[in-house]
Amino acid sequence: MLVQFLLIACSIGIILVFRTNLILLFIGGAAIFVAIFYTAGPIPLSRLPLGEMLSGPVEGFGTVFIASFINMPYLPIFLSFHSEWIVNLTVNLAVLFQLLLVGLPFAILDSTVMFADNICDLKQDIKNERYTLPFYLGKKKAVQIYPFWPSTALLFILISVIFNYLPIWSLLVLLLLPWIIKNTHAFMQFQDKATTFKSAINNLLMIGAAQVLIIVAFLLFS
Repeated sequence: MLVQFLLIACSIGIILVFRTNLILLFIGGAAIFVAIFYTAGPIPLSRLPLGEMLSGPVEGFGTVFIASFINMPYLPIFLSFHSEWIVNLTVNLAVLFQLLLVGLPFAILDSTVMFADNICDLKQDIKNERYTLPFYLGKKKAVQIYPFWPSTALLFILISVIFNYLPIWSLLVLLLLPWIIKNTHAFMQFQDKATTFKSAINNLLMIGAAQVLIIVAFLLFS
């Protein structure tokens, strides 16, 4: 089943490459590489303290970037080939910076879910010789650091509004603060996969869904 999903994803990706630019092949290829070797290979990436650094950029930011990339009339990154083996790479840094700021909250929240998952599984991971980030930090310090992740995600939403990359309506997401704080506090009190782990997922879904709805509403009524 996983192989079938992988083939479907790769097939769709190749179609999108033909509809946009070859650079998407390298971007998507990097994401597929992480997806495969996160659990496969002699030294899976999941056994290293890289989960948070990979899940956020690939699943969080990568989704936002590719969704934006394939719908842009003028691509921020463009790879072109010319005669005599000449390759030109054009990069619009201004647009990339905008995408980075807008996508960072999703990347951070996605990493937060991975971080919470690794905290909950710490004892089992050590038995399985999986040395994740909480192992190196220690559980106590990892739990202390945990609330800074969703806080940083909200901070980047505010920064994006200040730079006018997101509509001012995006600040409405701050109305979710009581629930975000409640979820964060619940996880800090007790780290359990069956009960409090879902609080990290809830924060991701709440903030992500709110951002998408706000942007859609802004586009419809502006």
